[in-house]
This record gives sequence, structure tokens and C-alpha cells, in this order.
Amino acid sequence: MEATLYRQSLNGPVRWVATAAALGTLAALLPSAVQPGWVGTAVFLAVGLLWAALLSMHASILVAPEEVTVGVMGMSDTIPYAHVEAVEVGPSTGVREGVGVRFLKGANSTGYVVGGPTVRITTRTTDYLVSARNPEAAVADIRGRMGARR
Repeated sequence: MEATLYRQSLNGPVRWVATAAALGTLAALLPSAVQPGWVGTAVFLAVGLLWAALLSMHASILVAPEEVTVGVMGMSDTIPYAHVEAVEVGPSTGVREGVGVRFLKGANSTGYVVGGPTVRITTRTTDYLVSARNPEAAVADIRGRMGARR
């Protein structure tokens, strides 16, 4: 069985708020970018690149034969199927929950979120909440591979 990748890009209200913030920041920096000298232009470009990276953020769930790996922005956790106690469709997240790797309410809960629907993976020690475009398919895939391992 081959690995399957489920991805979710920054979306919904989170994307709109981030886009508005990026445009506002760049508009505020534009006057310094057109001034003589390179410092204003360099700052404008650096901030523009930072916003481009943030707006292209995505969360991923890699369902492999032996484990599932969840991640966002280059940070990830690998969870062997033997450690997974439950997997289910989680709640939708938005602006209030933020984006990126988040410490969520509850004992040792970690979110890899970019807004929108999620998958909740529960282990003996940690609850993971990961954004996914199609959480039902990701849950079914993980459950199927867990069942094949037991």
C-alpha cells in the first residue's frame, strides 16, 4: 500500500484576514520602498516574501504504510499506528484558533491548522488536530490502515 498525502491550504476567513493584513502592511511600506536608497526596497521585499510564505502555508497528513505524519510549515510529528487510539473528523477551525502549530485547549493537544475542516488523531499521550481538505477520506484511510495492522 502506498502513502497518501492529504493537504489543506490556508483558506476561508483566515486567508481573507491574512491577505488583508499583507496588503495593508505592504501598502504602508510602499512609500519607503520608492525612496532613494536600497534599505526601504529591501525591507519591502523581505516583508513581501514573508507574507508570500505565510499565505502559501498548508497543513499535511501523510498516511504511510507504517505511520501517519502530520505537519505544517516544516514542523511535523510522526505517529505509528500502534500508538493511535482513535481517529475522527474534528471541528472546523478559523481565525480564533490561529494558524500553524498551535497548543490547543486540553491536556497535551497540538494543532497543525490552517483553517477549515480537521482530522482529530488521539494517542495515549497527545491529541492532534490537523487541517484537511477532505477529512472524511483521511479518517477512512487511516482507519483502514490501522485495521490492516491489527
